[in-house]
Parts: sequence; structure tokens; C-alpha cells
Amino acid sequence: MEYREFRAEDSPALKQMLSKLENTFTELDEEYRNFDSTSAQEYLGDITNDTDKMNGEIFLAFKDGEAIGFIQGVIIEKNNPQYHPCREGWIGLLFVEEKYRSQNIGKTLMNKMCNYFHTKDCNYVKLFCSSHNTNAIDFYQKYGFKISNLELKFHLSEKENDYHKNSQTKSANNATRSTWKSF
Repeated sequence: MEYREFRAEDSPALKQMLSKLENTFTELDEEYRNFDSTSAQEYLGDITNDTDKMNGEIFLAFKDGEAIGFIQGVIIEKNNPQYHPCREGWIGLLFVEEKYRSQNIGKTLMNKMCNYFHTKDCNYVKLFCSSHNTNAIDFYQKYGFKISNLELKFHLSEKENDYHKNSQTKSANNATRSTWKSF
């Protein structure tokens, strides 16, 4: 197994994994749309640009020369005078090909990213995870992340409002959990 930083020549493999990741998101939550190859290419541009602009990094995992996983993260500076200044490491994406899961590849990618954040003097590592993605939530909690925030959303579309008016209650299934890890 080889782990290393992203290189420009890794773009096609990363684009393919981004498409698979988006399909996984869509299976878990219908709000996500399937990426076509154009939008996957744009998304690849977005995450590589964000990584460059925000002092981040992308690490990839390879087996026998084939890219089988990646993690992307950025650093956010919090300099609001109302709060203590801090640097937060944010994990944007983590993906491991399905047939290679449960082989510590995700854990190794997380270790690499957390070590990177540590060398950049980050105080915390944070991420967002869909509440529908119970496997990912379990993975992050086993790694040591704790749920620290709960984001609820309410759709303002007419169809969703009619549903809300008729049901009186909304399920927390549309919540997104934010987790963190402190160094």
C-alpha cells in the first residue's frame, strides 16, 4: 500500500473516485444529484482550488498502482475578536473504494490528514457528515470524533411546506452532524 500527496497526474483517478463518492451520497440522500463527467471535473477543480487557497492537502491511497482512496482537507483561520483565535482543520472528503474498506485505509488516510493539521498548528479537526451516512458516522466516532453540533434544515418549497403543515413534526433524519477532534 502506498500513501502520498496528490499530484496533477492523479486528476483522472481522483475524478473517478469523486463520481463514485457522489453516487454514494445520492444513494444515502436523494437531495444529492448524480454527477455527470462535466460536473465531476468542475468539482475536482473546486476541491483542488480550495485545497490550494486554504493551505490544505489531498492524500491518496494506492494499491498496485491503482488509486483506491483519498482524503481532502483545508485549514480555516478563526480570527474573530469575540472568540479565541484558532486554526481549524476541516476534512472535506474521505473516500475508500468499497472492496478495500475495513482494511485500515480510511484510518491511515485520517492519520495522515490529522498529522498534517497538527504540523500546521491546528487546534481542532472538524467535518460535516450526513446523518444518513451511519457507516461514516460510526467510522468517525471510532476514530475519536464527537458530535458537537446538530444542523437542522427546513425546505421552503411548496411541496415540503404542505408536508410540514399536515404532519406537525419533522423527522431529524434531515439533520447533518458536525464532529470534531481536538489535539
